[in-house]
Amino acid sequence: MIITMGYRATQLPGQWEDAINGWSVWLRVAGRREGTIKLRRDHVRSIARRSHTEGPSDLTINTIIGLCSAQKWSNEHRKGVRASLISFYQWAILNGVCKSNPAALL
Repeated sequence: MIITMGYRATQLPGQWEDAINGWSVWLRVAGRREGTIKLRRDHVRSIARRSHTEGPSDLTINTIIGLCSAQKWSNEHRKGVRASLISFYQWAILNGVCKSNPAALL
């Protein structure tokens, strides 16, 4: 079970959990602040949860567009989610988790 800021975060499929945890370590090593890491993790976890996919390589640009367009987010939040997804998938490609970045065309 994962506990985050006093609430229960939904457990994601193992491929997602492993990838997000690895990316978080990378962000920490890169010197990102803990608040930034938490925000970025939350963005990617939210998309992963809503997508109902088994892992990062299953997510497509069409799925991302559908998920994001269904939300009533501010432009600032939308840009943050986009930045988080792009960063996550850059890491995922470098680490052999995925072959392409579906968020690159957002």
